[in-house]
Amino acid sequence: MLDHVFTDAIGALREAFEGAFLERQAFEEHFQSDVLLGDLTWETSYGLPGEGSPPRVVAHITLDWPSWSQAMYRRWYLEETLVDLPAIEVEIVFRAQRLSAMPDHEKVLTLATAHSPT
Repeated sequence: MLDHVFTDAIGALREAFEGAFLERQAFEEHFQSDVLLGDLTWETSYGLPGEGSPPRVVAHITLDWPSWSQAMYRRWYLEETLVDLPAIEVEIVFRAQRLSAMPDHEKVLTLATAHSPT
C-alpha cells in the first residue's frame, strides 16, 4: 500500500521547484520500491531553465522513505501511538558542469555547509 504521505511529499517538492522556475529534466525521474525491504525511493533532477541538455547547473534530489519509518507512521495513524518519529530522508546533490574555468574552492565551501541542517 502506498501511503499518501510520500506522494504528498513528492508533490510538495515538485511544486516548490517549479514555483522557483526550475526546469525538470526529462527522463530523469524515477520511482522505485524495494520489494524485499519495502523502502520507497523517488529521484528527480532539476536545472536552470533554458540551459539545454544537459544543463550546466543541476540539482539531483532523492526522497527515501524506509520501511521502518512507514511502519512508525502507520502505527501512529492507526493506533495513535508514537514510538519513533517517522522520517522521509532527503538528499540534494548540486552539480555544476561545463564551466569555462575551475571555481574557487574557498567560495564554494562558504556557500555549502559540510553537514545537513538540524
